[in-house]
Amino acid sequence: MIPKNSKNLGIVIEFKKVDDEENEDLEKAACIAIAQIEEKKYVAELNSRGIARTLTLGIAFQGKQILVKQGSLSQ
Repeated sequence: MIPKNSKNLGIVIEFKKVDDEENEDLEKAACIAIAQIEEKKYVAELNSRGIARTLTLGIAFQGKQILVKQGSLSQ
């Protein structure tokens, strides 16, 4: 989410769906989402637009269950 004002907080969210067939739980999937944000350097896009304050969130869901993990919060 790119704020209109670069002084405001930018947010990067990665969603992961947990399948019943896989040996994956919500916690693991949310951690994988955070790792993907860091690995693919999604925050760099916000930084290149002058947005210094960013929040990363990994959201995992399975049916109606959901888990949100906060990654980095840069100031």
